[in-house]
Amino acid sequence: MVEAGSAGRPERRYLAEPILQWLADNPTDPVAALEAEIAALHSAPDWEGLLGSQL
Repeated sequence: MVEAGSAGRPERRYLAEPILQWLADNPTDPVAALEAEIAALHSAPDWEGLLGSQL
């Protein structure tokens, strides 16, 4: 929950601005657009396989 007076704090603006921009850029179906972007990402490296017992 956002407390009164804290909405203008820099960390809130840091998070809110890109989210609001995403919603503005994808007004029809922002969730489907986000899912498509996530699906297009490359797979994360297999750190456990790469580092083995070093973890």
